[in-house]
Amino acid sequence: MACEIKIEGGLVRVVIEGVLCLADQQAVQSAIKDIVSVSGSASILVQARDFHGWSGESGWDDMAFLAEYGDSVSKIAIVGDPLWRDDAYAFAGKGFRDTEILFFQESDLPVAERWVGGGPSNG
Repeated sequence: MACEIKIEGGLVRVVIEGVLCLADQQAVQSAIKDIVSVSGSASILVQARDFHGWSGESGWDDMAFLAEYGDSVSKIAIVGDPLWRDDAYAFAGKGFRDTEILFFQESDLPVAERWVGGGPSNG
């Protein structure tokens, strides 16, 4: 698995390293569903470390999760190399959903954490 998922209250914190595969994305979606079922909404903080893109497997075009839960995600903060900003925005659906989505450079992780509503990371 190329990602680590931590749930912190209403925040799903995701650390991605390398290539993101569909199973990783489905695990993140499952965590979001769990939070939404309890609190009605969730925020997401994605840290893309040494990110190399998305796997080439089929299934990325399934929009069922976005259709059912997309409006339940209030904010998405994406932290990573600016090289990936436009692709990350497209992947997250910026401009096509009501969710506030911002991209931050790795050096701005504390700013991203404050913006999305999570505290400082513990490592």
